[in-house]
Amino acid sequence: HANFKTKKCFDKERFLIEVNSFLPQDIRITAVEAVDERFHARLSALSKTYEYVIDNAPVADVFARKYIRFDSLNLPRLHQAINQDKFS
Repeated sequence: HANFKTKKCFDKERFLIEVNSFLPQDIRITAVEAVDERFHARLSALSKTYEYVIDNAPVADVFARKYIRFDSLNLPRLHQAINQDKFS
């Protein structure tokens, strides 16, 4: 999420198209909405989502090189973490 303040009125759909035309192709704004002036994208967030992908292939994916680490995977430690009681 991101936010900015403006006093100018604009069509949200047109703004979406225009702002995406200035961004690199791997970054996209997918929705635009008006919010209260006190809204802050980071501080007003109700939740966050983190996604972790494990690629254990014998050959690294060249297209993912900017987004994942190709460290060796410690399976016993991973299983220990998964099976740990999260509420103790």
